Amino acid sequence: MDLVSSIYETHKTKIVTFPNPTSDIVTIKGITNGIFSYRIFDIQGKIIKKGDGSSSIDVSALPSGLYVIQLQFGAAKIYSFKLDKI
Repeated sequence: MDLVSSIYETHKTKIVTFPNPTSDIVTIKGITNGIFSYRIFDIQGKIIKKGDGSSSIDVSALPSGLYVIQLQFGAAKIYSFKLDKI
């Protein structure tokens, strides 16, 4: 069973991340151009991981804890989501 963790809506964009909590892969749905860059922050605001993606992010190497995933599409569109890594 997948649980929807976050839904971010603008006038024409709906971004969904799931499952949350997760132990390995976070899936990103609703990406219009298919490619995004991401940064993962720990609760102290330190960047733990960054990269580019198209539909998912592998978080299996991260220790258990709470994180913030920041997705960026193009130059200006940035969306942030909480992640509970188990």
